Amino acid sequence: MAAHKVAHATLTGPSVVKEILIGISLGLVAGGLWKMHHWNEQRKTRAFYDLLEKVQFIASGPENFVDAWIAVSCVSMVHYYLLFEGKQL
Repeated sequence: MAAHKVAHATLTGPSVVKEILIGISLGLVAGGLWKMHHWNEQRKTRAFYDLLEKVQFIASGPENFVDAWIAVSCVSMVHYYLLFEGKQL
């Protein structure tokens, strides 16, 4: 009796070079996303402190009604930022 030969897929070991390249690629993508997240947070923080410095400068001595109104509106913007962005001083 002749045995029928069936073609089976042969399992080969892992390709070391392929795994290294995939790992490097995934690492670069994850690192890029992480850096973009930190740049975005740094931009928000810098904008917040610039606004806070502007409020302190304006609130230091309003000379007339317009300056007082600008100071109050800037303070309310800081409070809005603190409430909805979840930042703490």
